[in-house]
Amino acid sequence: MNKPTTPKKTKFSGKWKSCTTPDEAHICLATGVIMTSTEARKIGKKWDDQTRMELVEVFVEVFCKRIAIGIGSGDVIENLVIWLFQHPMGPHIDHLLVKLVQEDVTGNRACQFSDIVIGLEYQEHSHSEEHFAYSIALLCELGLYLMQAHQSETLDVHQTSIRKESVKHVTTHLISASNQSHMSIRLSLWHYFSKAVGLHYSQQDLDRIMCRFGHTIIDYVFMRLFDKKSENISLTFLLENLPLALNGSAESQAILHESLKSHLLKQTDRFVLFLQQFTDHITVKFHSQREIGETWLKHLVALFQIAIELNHRHLARDLILIMYKTRQEIYFEPIIKLLEKIHMKPIYQEMLTKLKDAESLQKLESKIHNFKAPKRGRKPSFSNPSQIHSLGQVALLGGLDIPKAG
Repeated sequence: MNKPTTPKKTKFSGKWKSCTTPDEAHICLATGVIMTSTEARKIGKKWDDQTRMELVEVFVEVFCKRIAIGIGSGDVIENLVIWLFQHPMGPHIDHLLVKLVQEDVTGNRACQFSDIVIGLEYQEHSHSEEHFAYSIALLCELGLYLMQAHQSETLDVHQTSIRKESVKHVTTHLISASNQSHMSIRLSLWHYFSKAVGLHYSQQDLDRIMCRFGHTIIDYVFMRLFDKKSENISLTFLLENLPLALNGSAESQAILHESLKSHLLKQTDRFVLFLQQFTDHITVKFHSQREIGETWLKHLVALFQIAIELNHRHLARDLILIMYKTRQEIYFEPIIKLLEKIHMKPIYQEMLTKLKDAESLQKLESKIHNFKAPKRGRKPSFSNPSQIHSLGQVALLGGLDIPKAG
């Protein structure tokens, strides 16, 4: 009887392509070997999730040991970025952030990570642009994690100072990256500075981003909003990030208004659906933040004025119904009173009167039903916002060809 043959174990060559264990990964890092995208994909397919997590731990362990004794670790971060780019699993990224922040008493890890990411030149030239863009997205996640940790932890004066300096260090590097034209980088930065405002950090940085490329990026996301493949991701991204821009400067609001006007006139029926959903989001999630809701209603009023100027009755009706969603807010009546002072045709004045007097949205809709236009084309499925992690949102919207996790 023939004995069963056992498969031959591939001999470890000292390169990533033959790496089968975290211990062998240590050897690759010790010799400064940089993995390729192909190697990252192939070895990842052979490993289970636990082994992949262990590899992330190896990267972090080696990085921390090196910076503790002042040895360069650019190769470690390069390998880490390439690995996570090919295997973008949320728990692995969260594990990385915990190791870099919560177990660092000096703040040196986050600062060193930031210094390396912003100046790293990737050896795999065919993917260097997308790897750099992904590393900026990782750096944004690190900065936000630092902010959240700073607010949630009980820290003494010294530790609080360290956290603030780490956030400042990361933020300075991210501002320097705002001259990059890659769409994924711009999305990452807009997400970062929007979330920073929500965590009570500077509004000025977000205004700076808005003035530098706000029009380009808002237009881009609005266009993706009406692509069937990306509409849910785009909606989620806008719901998470656009409200905080409403706290911005007059110049930021002018940029936003131009984008809203442009897309409303290009894709009227579909864009009205977005305005409805976004207004619902503002009144529910930002009810306590009056300035955001008030600014948004002013944007709706400005769009209503455009509909009047164009004598677009159907659009005016839709906007009246959307504005009614803010009827219970304290800023509603003062803004509508200002709108009434503007000269307009009697038919639009009548709409405003009905808006003020209506007892419910249904009754208002029935009173101005004569102006309703037939809806044409496919209705976007805005009822199911995406659950994709923010890093995945900016990667997918920005055109990075990231493999599915798993």
